[in-house]
Amino acid sequence: MEFKLFNLLSFWGCAHDFAWPRSKGDGGHTQICRLCGAEYEYDWLHMRRKKRIMKPCLESKVPVHSNSRTLNPVP
Repeated sequence: MEFKLFNLLSFWGCAHDFAWPRSKGDGGHTQICRLCGAEYEYDWLHMRRKKRIMKPCLESKVPVHSNSRTLNPVP
C-alpha cells in the first residue's frame, strides 16, 4: 500500500523537504532533500538554492551473468 501511494505521489515529483545546508571541502555549500536525495548548490550569502548537482551513476562492479548455472561463482 505504501509503495503504491509513493508511486502515485512521485508522479508529480518530489515535494522536497530540504535539510540544513552543509559545507563542502572547497568552501561552497550544498543542500540535500531528505525525501529523494536530490542535491543542490547553496548560496550562503543570499540564502538561496542554486542549480541541482547531477552526480554520475556508478557502474556496478559485480559481474552479471546470463546463466549462473554454467559459470563458476566469482569470489
